[in-house]
Amino acid sequence: MGFLDRLFGEPQYPELDPSSDTAQRLDKLGEPIKTLAHDVRDKLEVVMGDSGTFVFVGKPPKQFGLMWLEDGKLVNFKEYAEKKELSSKELNQLIERMKAAYTRHIDEERFSTTLEDREVIVHPSGQFEHEMERIIDSVSH
Repeated sequence: MGFLDRLFGEPQYPELDPSSDTAQRLDKLGEPIKTLAHDVRDKLEVVMGDSGTFVFVGKPPKQFGLMWLEDGKLVNFKEYAEKKELSSKELNQLIERMKAAYTRHIDEERFSTTLEDREVIVHPSGQFEHEMERIIDSVSH
């Protein structure tokens, strides 16, 4: 997929069925996700599992930011890392683990939907979400 994407542009994903469980769960996320879609112009990819939601911002797995929902609010990974006082080495190790997780799940089914007049990619994957959760939880010193 990667080589052809570079030749022919971004991959096209099927439209998310508005009546699907995934669409209903996305809608329940409410304002934080809608505000992010409105405010951020970079590509957004929402990874949804049963217990959490992560948002990749940018062009994963190479260049990306990461946010997740916690208690109805978006948490920015960069700010979280600063709060936890992670060293550059620890931060780089976490980023490499996130890149590896993204790459392991790159061929899973994804969908396209519109939030705040822009395309958002939705990746409904409990396994991916749990893996990202374990990576973030490993930061708790």
